[in-house]
Amino acid sequence: MKWFSSLSIGVKLVLTIVSSVLIGMLLLSAIILNKVGENMRESIEETIANASKNYATYMKSVLDESIVLNKGVATTLNAIFQSEEKDEVDFGDVQNIVKNMFDNSAYATYTFLYMLETPKNFRNLDKKYYTQSGKFAMLYQNTNEFANSAVLQQSDDALLQSPIIEKIIKETKESGKNSQTIYVGNPRALHIAGKEILGLNIAAPIFDKEKNLIGIIGYNFDFVNISGVLNDPKLDLFEGDIRALVTRDGVITIHKNTDLILQNIFERNAHEEAKPVYQAVKDGETRVFDNYRTTSGLDSYASVHSFQTVGDTSEWAILVTTPKSSALAALKDLQQTIIIIALCVLIFVSIAVYFFVRKIVGARLPIILRTLQSFFRYLNHESKEVHTIKIRAQDELGAMGQIINDNISRTQKSLLQDEEAIAQSAQTAKEIESGNLKARIIKNPANPQLVELKNVLNTMLDVLEHKIGGDTNEIARVFDS
Repeated sequence: MKWFSSLSIGVKLVLTIVSSVLIGMLLLSAIILNKVGENMRESIEETIANASKNYATYMKSVLDESIVLNKGVATTLNAIFQSEEKDEVDFGDVQNIVKNMFDNSAYATYTFLYMLETPKNFRNLDKKYYTQSGKFAMLYQNTNEFANSAVLQQSDDALLQSPIIEKIIKETKESGKNSQTIYVGNPRALHIAGKEILGLNIAAPIFDKEKNLIGIIGYNFDFVNISGVLNDPKLDLFEGDIRALVTRDGVITIHKNTDLILQNIFERNAHEEAKPVYQAVKDGETRVFDNYRTTSGLDSYASVHSFQTVGDTSEWAILVTTPKSSALAALKDLQQTIIIIALCVLIFVSIAVYFFVRKIVGARLPIILRTLQSFFRYLNHESKEVHTIKIRAQDELGAMGQIINDNISRTQKSLLQDEEAIAQSAQTAKEIESGNLKARIIKNPANPQLVELKNVLNTMLDVLEHKIGGDTNEIARVFDS
């Protein structure tokens, strides 16, 4: 700290004050940014948690609606086929029921009725009702999502080979189940009527009076329209948001990146930070994560909201991710703003302190120093001139200057008085030397020691005059005669 001790008082004051202000502003900025950051992060986590909850609620309602619709139609058909012989069931009634499924669902693209054995009244119809192998399968397509425009399509054996139909037939035969269970298939690329669509099949078995499986009623849930809703840019909370619908097994059903559709999300992201998120999906948990890393390597927030469709028919999760770079952009802007403001304030304070200290202290202390140096040179008889300080303010430095001025004036007067007394003493000594013992030192010096010396000399002269006379010349003349 030798360098600091060698600095002038003004520079020391400026450095001390500016350093204190800088430290104070750094601490204040750090506290403010830390508190704001915590609140912002909590707000972001709460926001994406609410978003994932809302999307999950929406998807659950849409899927539940479709499942309940299918169950209602299945219940109606089961009532028909169990109330009369299957060969006596009116084809027109069944046809209307199947076609009217589109009236109650905005997300069905195809609806189908597969009869394991073709009823009597279902024979000799349009060839579109029969597959290549001659099996009866009624297949309708809804060509207008805003109105029921069911169009009969050529049925295909590929439809009958779909996993959900095979599952219903297998489970019914193996376990003898005859309940109206609703089956929900897995998301997949469905090949229907020569077209490929993204969706899943929802189906239910149909039984006759003897509780034998005679048919399957179902329809395709189309994810194309619903993905347009979920991926609407208007729903973006922050730039780079991702909203994904995945199955409990990790199959991506809805995602902004269409290349990821139907791929397994567990296999697409090998980052260590993604594992807890995917484990939550597997376990059917609802959680928020603040250290998720996307497949592209972006540090993000993630919220998982798991849900089950009605009757536990299927299990899903909504995954919402938000890049930290965009979610915390406002915090970064705030940090930059605070830093800029802090620098501006620091510069302003530094300039103000510099000029203030220079005006109040820096410019006045040298004057006092020079005055004292001049005064000491005067006391040491190195100079005959001494200057007083011009008082400009009534503060401590002003009072100090006034005291110095007063002492300079008194010292000058005292020295002048002493000089006059010494000069008069010298004159008296010359008179004594010439023989006049009546001469006395009249001038009073200001210095007490000189006053005492003056008194001693005058007393000595009084004694000499009393004992030998007042004129040594006359005494010498007497002795010489």
